[in-house]
Parts: sequence; structure tokens; C-alpha cells
Amino acid sequence: SDVCSSDLGRTLPRAVDALQRAGQNVPLDQMRAGDVIFFGTFDENHPHAVILLDTGTTFLEASPASGVNIGLVEQMRNRSIVAVRRYESPPQS
Repeated sequence: SDVCSSDLGRTLPRAVDALQRAGQNVPLDQMRAGDVIFFGTFDENHPHAVILLDTGTTFLEASPASGVNIGLVEQMRNRSIVAVRRYESPPQS
């Protein structure tokens, strides 16, 4: 099912693989806070997603095992970035 936020004015997929297919592609050198970075995992059909908190150094992630954490992008460098997506709200009329 989808996740909906009236604050954002946008509906987003709940599943990470569907979320990776949605949104606007972002080049690595244009990442900004709020972008979602998808890292490769042992299962290519299920990437790991984190939310960038600043211009490229820290991120927010959630894990069933450890809860919500803040981490450093540098710590994830041994994993391949498979996509970066941006989910902007539609223009207000």
C-alpha cells in the first residue's frame, strides 16, 4: 500500500523497491537534504534507503533491528549507491 502525507501533498509508495522507481532521478553531485539515497544490498531487488539530512554527509535511516538512526554517508561508501531520488510536492494552485 501507499503512504500518504497531507503535509507534503503527495502519495508515496511504502515498499522500498517501488519508492526507488518513483520520484525524480538526482545526480550524485546535486544531492540535497530530503533526497532519498538507495544503496545496494545482498538482494538487488530490495535496496536499502536512507534520507539525506544535509548536503551529503549525514542521513536518517530506520531499521527494524535498531530503530531510527543518524549515520554518516561516508560509512556507506563500501556499498554501491544504486539511485538517488527526489520527491517534490506538486505545485500549489
